[in-house]
Amino acid sequence: FLKSIMRADQQILNVFTKSDKLTQKELSNIKKEYPNSIFISNLKNRGIDTLNEKIFTTIFKVNS
Repeated sequence: FLKSIMRADQQILNVFTKSDKLTQKELSNIKKEYPNSIFISNLKNRGIDTLNEKIFTTIFKVNS
């Protein structure tokens, strides 16, 4: 659905939360299906910096 309403210059960013609840096998399978996704866990403090960097570089089209 999103792709049908997006402009050409827009991107979809897949972000999976609560990744700490996944087994390694589940995480691996999801990463294969969605290779450019970001996985975050607030509980284990993982992925937040990656998400912030991706948002920044996508919006401002620069590499930090």
